[in-house]
Formats: sequence, C-alpha cells, structure tokens
Amino acid sequence: MNHQATVTPNPVIRVIIADDHEMARSGLRAMLSDSEEISLVGEARNGDEAFMLCQSALPDVALTDLRMPGIDGIALAGKLRKANSKTAVIVITNHDSDEHLAAALAAGASGYILKDSTRLELIAAIMRVSAGYTAIDSELAARRIRQQSAATIRNSRNDTPTARECEVLQLAAEGLGNREIAAKLNISAGTVKVHMEHLLTRLQAADRTQAVIKGIVMGLIQVEGIPQSGAGSPLKR
Repeated sequence: MNHQATVTPNPVIRVIIADDHEMARSGLRAMLSDSEEISLVGEARNGDEAFMLCQSALPDVALTDLRMPGIDGIALAGKLRKANSKTAVIVITNHDSDEHLAAALAAGASGYILKDSTRLELIAAIMRVSAGYTAIDSELAARRIRQQSAATIRNSRNDTPTARECEVLQLAAEGLGNREIAAKLNISAGTVKVHMEHLLTRLQAADRTQAVIKGIVMGLIQVEGIPQSGAGSPLKR
C-alpha cells in the first residue's frame, strides 16, 4: 500500500473590513483580493456593525477605520477586548497622531497603520498581528521614538528594569503569554507574572502593550520593523 504524505496547508487569516466610506472599503477589498493567505469574510459600515460581525464571523483580524459613526475604531478595540474576543484589531487611519496611536494601543488594538500604506505593508501588518505581534506604521513609530527621548521616559519611571525583566519584556513583545515566557526562560508562570507587575510599575505602564512600547522607545528591547532610539543596550533577538 502506498502512503502519501499529508501536507497541511497554512491556515488562511480571516479578515473583516470596517469603514463608513464605500470607496475606502472597496480599496481595502481590492488590496486583499489576490492574497492567498487572507480571506475577507465580511464588511461593516460602522463600529456597531463591526462588533456584531466579529461576534458572528469570528475573524482573526479586523481592519477598522479610526473615525466611524457610533463607536469608533479605538472604542471597537476596547469593546472587543472586554468581550474577550480573539479578533486582533488594526486601526487604519489618515491621522498620524501620537495621541491616537497611544489611545488605540491602550484600548487593545494590535496595529495602527496609515491609509497611504502599500498593499505589501497592509498584508504584512495583518500577518503580524494574526501571529500575536504588534504592527505600527514605521514612519509614525520612528517619529514617536525620536520625539520621546530615553531621558524623558527615564524621568517618568521609578527605576531601571533588571536584565531578567528585560528578557520577559522582549518575549512579551514577541507575542508570548506568561506560560510561554516561563517555558522559554525555565521559570514559573508565577515568576513571570511578578516580573511583569514590576515592569508595569517601573515603566509606569497601564498594561503589557504600553510597557512594550516604552521598552522600544527606551531601547530596552527590539521589535522587528520598528527602529530603535539608540538609547540603552537593546537585547538581541
């Protein structure tokens, strides 16, 4: 009897689009149409429709406009996080604002890219957040890093993270959960939790995402696709 090897295909990333402008939805639809890795499973005209669509279609990624009728893209990210949704949110906008970026990440968004991004940049962002990473527009991230000097960040924190805490933060930036970090570092998940609590306190961060962003700005960690500030001694991946 001949036995043929079974080839498991790469899982297709299920995506929805949320934008109140038909032309914007049409443009995004066209950019995704030829991708073999992505399947468009629905479209919404506002944040409320997008939330219901995420609950019914269970997409891996939601591409959402920042400004929409009803709840906007940032509020949608927060609402999905409160609902324990597994859908990762990428906010797509014309607003290259540090305040909007910070608000989106704090609300639970996994990505923030500008509407003038190329097709390849959009697809790369979708693939990145679907794998558990954060995707930030490179130009916006670079400007944010230049503006927020390491000295400014250091003045706002209590003390410097330890080498072990930086290792934990690096792995958190790579999308690993506490148990996965514990296995990588050969420590307990409880110890990882303590390190993360110390990081939030030292960096005066509201959550893991904000801690990662501050770690990038300070040069404590490296994230692929985001330039370093040059401050500190970044860990090598």
